Amino acid sequence: AHRYPHTITRVIVGNEVLLRRDMAPSELMRYLDRARAAIRQPVSTAEPWHIWETHPELADHVDFITVHLLPYWEGVPRKDAVGDVLMHYEQLKR
Repeated sequence: AHRYPHTITRVIVGNEVLLRRDMAPSELMRYLDRARAAIRQPVSTAEPWHIWETHPELADHVDFITVHLLPYWEGVPRKDAVGDVLMHYEQLKR
């Protein structure tokens, strides 16, 4: 990130680590805080929508929210997929 600041414009620390229970939320938040202190690029972590709802405190440790909205994997019928995504998006904005 330091070497290529014009190429690396954002950094994701972890991908679904809370979903898989690879670490505790407090540990992930420490990693996020360390990354934010060490680099200039905005930092986030990537988790499904329900993790952000369950752990709203994560938002205090990121610069932007990266949310996985996966209606297919949640069994949402194709005709309802866009509405489902928009519903979760609106919920997370609050």
